[in-house]
This record gives sequence, C-alpha cells and structure tokens, in this order.
Amino acid sequence: MIFPMELFNNGIIGVNLDQTSLKSEDKTILIIGQARAGTTMLATLLNEIGIHIGANFGPVHEDNDLGKHVAQLNASIVPEIFLEEIKNRNHSYQKWAWKRPDMYLYLAQLLPLLRNPQVVCILRDAVSISRRNEISLNQEAGVSQSINNKVAEALEEQRKLIEAVENCSVPALLLSYEKIITKPKDFLLGFLEFVGVNKSEASISKLLSIITPNHTGYSLRARTNEYVSNNGHACIVGVFDGILFGMVNHDSKIEKDSFAEIRIDGVVVKREVIISSSQHGVFKFKVDLKKDLTRKSHQVALYAPFLNTSFENSPYMWFKD
Repeated sequence: MIFPMELFNNGIIGVNLDQTSLKSEDKTILIIGQARAGTTMLATLLNEIGIHIGANFGPVHEDNDLGKHVAQLNASIVPEIFLEEIKNRNHSYQKWAWKRPDMYLYLAQLLPLLRNPQVVCILRDAVSISRRNEISLNQEAGVSQSINNKVAEALEEQRKLIEAVENCSVPALLLSYEKIITKPKDFLLGFLEFVGVNKSEASISKLLSIITPNHTGYSLRARTNEYVSNNGHACIVGVFDGILFGMVNHDSKIEKDSFAEIRIDGVVVKREVIISSSQHGVFKFKVDLKKDLTRKSHQVALYAPFLNTSFENSPYMWFKD
C-alpha cells in the first residue's frame, strides 16, 4: 500500500540514516555543496539555532580558522594545528558545524578525524548555478565560456558531490535547493531532526524567514544607489560610508528603541539606532557601524521582532570599496 504523502517529492535523499551515531548528542555537521547553491543558508540556520559554526566566520558563514588548513587538506596533509582545532571544538561543544562547499574534495580523508560526523549536501539546478556564478563573479553572460561549457562544469561538480555523499560511511542528507524553497517547512522540520534539535526549542517562523529565494542582500555589493522595498514593511536601504540606513512601517505600539535586532556576521551587536525621520507611519533610521566593519566584507542582518521576520534585503552583503 502506498501512503499519499509518499507520492510527494520533498527533494531530500537520506543516506545511512540507520546508523546509531545519528542519535548521538555529540556530533559534527559538515555542510557541502556547490558554491551559491544554498550552503550559506544552511549554515545561517545552524547558527540561528545555536549550533557553533566558528568563532571567526565571515559574511558567507565559513569558519576562517579551519579554512586556513584547506590547501593542506586538499594536498592530503593533515596539520597538527588542524587536529588541535578539532579537539578544542569537541571539548567546547556537543554539536558544532563546518560549512565549506568544496569539502567534498577531501571528505573521505576528513571523516575519520571527526566525532560522529554527519554530512549535508545541497544542490541547485545547473542553469541557475551557471547564471549565479556569472553574477557573483562579475562575468558577462556568454563571454568567457560557451553556455554548454558553463552548464557542463556545473553538472560535473554535481556528479562529484553526489559521488562523495554516496561513498561516505556516515549519515548524510542530499538536498534540492529548489524543493527547499517551494516546501520550506517540510525541509526545516526534517533538517532539525537530522541535526538533533528539538523542534519545540526552535522558532520555526524566524527560521523560515531565513529560507528566502534569490536573497537580495546576498547578491548585492556596496553601491551608491539605494534599495527600494517591494513591500514597504521593513528593509535595509543600504550601508554607505559605514552607516546602515533603513526604513520600517510602524504603528504607535512599536518602541522606537526595540524594533530592530542587529547582527554583524551572525553576532548580535548593540548599537544606537537613530531615527532620522518619522512621518506618515514610516521610521527612517540609521546606525553607525564604522567600528564593526573591520574586514574586507561583512554580512549585516536586521531582524524585526514586531513582524517576527527578517528585514527585506537582509542579510546585506557589505564589501569594502
């Protein structure tokens, strides 16, 4: 007998889910996939639910401390300092995660070094990946490579990722970005169960706000023109000369000093929010972030507690001129 729900494609393939290590509270979660296919979204979700993804990570949520050893790992060299970093994380956290899209290249040698590893791999359709690479890498469409070559490269990388997941000896999830976007709650509940987080402990609505297709803030670079909101509820206008500008529709119930939660690279910061104007039910505000923008790039995010969702155009990707 076939149950009706078994006829629906949820875009999730589980591998080795019968292993006892899946139920362990002590685990290491590895996020792999194609660049610009949703790995940052997965790492953002893990960070939001309190799973450590690194103390020193940048706007795309990659651990800069572990990332220093990638070249050696790719060359089949395991530095002692890398093993010490792993030992420190195991000592400090029951669950911790490492997001690195190209980790599939050295996944087989990495897995034995980790405590109860689990793998999450996300893929996106090859045409979308090819186009996203053009945008993110500032390529002119069709200039450096033929369409056939670009899509073929994306498909070949997908083949290698799938092969790495199939050959791994640990619990793993293979995810479709497109299905995540179309059925986000179904994905989220399965994802939380896989990483061992009690659903009642997580704010589902807040987590769902992170699952956004073609996130404007992810794609944008520092620029001189302002972003115009599509819905007008709450948005980041931009970050110019170290000052974040934003706007939010409001009513008399909103406290002027508590309508926005500010995060820099995933870390909540307390900064003064200055209302520059308030008319016709709209706050226009600014926040001085000069002392926070210390690297070449940062992810700036705002969350609106009164709307129970992220600001539009958040997270905003700031890049130094």
